[in-house]
Amino acid sequence: RQCEISFAGGEAALEAGAAGDGVIRAPMHGRIVAIDVAPGDSVSAGDRLAVLEAMKMEHVLAAPVDGVVSAVNAAQGDQVDEGAAVLVVDVPPQQEGTEAE
Repeated sequence: RQCEISFAGGEAALEAGAAGDGVIRAPMHGRIVAIDVAPGDSVSAGDRLAVLEAMKMEHVLAAPVDGVVSAVNAAQGDQVDEGAAVLVVDVPPQQEGTEAE
């Protein structure tokens, strides 16, 4: 028997925090093997932010949105639980133009 499962938003969205809220959560229990950003870094949607090793596989945690890294809640070598908020990316407010003149 075969079964095909697909996730709305694609695999990258699933691994990066499909909710689109900027919180990058661990997709499963594992060990952080790389943190590629620091608070204050600007990132684009899809950029690699960290790598989680679980069951001898590496899972890339990517930015779900364009923004600025506001929090890094784990360090290289840390064990994290499934669903743990590893990083947070804030979306900067949109520039409002000059409508209020």
